[in-house]
Amino acid sequence: GELSTGKWEDRSEVVTFADVRFGMTLHRLKERSQVQTPGDMEEEDCQPQAIQDLLAMENDFPPRAHCLCRWFGVRGFVVLAPGGQSDSIQSESKANLLLSSITIAVNNTGW
Repeated sequence: GELSTGKWEDRSEVVTFADVRFGMTLHRLKERSQVQTPGDMEEEDCQPQAIQDLLAMENDFPPRAHCLCRWFGVRGFVVLAPGGQSDSIQSESKANLLLSSITIAVNNTGW
């Protein structure tokens, strides 16, 4: 039930790319430190965290989480949005340049 009861950390920054300003926000669930016994660790190591989150009924439709967390059950994600009305992306070539640059950056960072 961490997705609904946990604290969410948000960090924002303004990024300029191809003469367009973007607001980039990192949303991440703050992990709480837990002291586990060796028996607990063996049980939890058998399934990845994403599977445990999907199986926990407490995580179904968390009321206080970000909408992307509610829809996809993720614990951390980045939202990239144009900075203002004048900074919108109106041409397909600019959109393709932005998407390919984001793909390269995500692959290079391993995120």
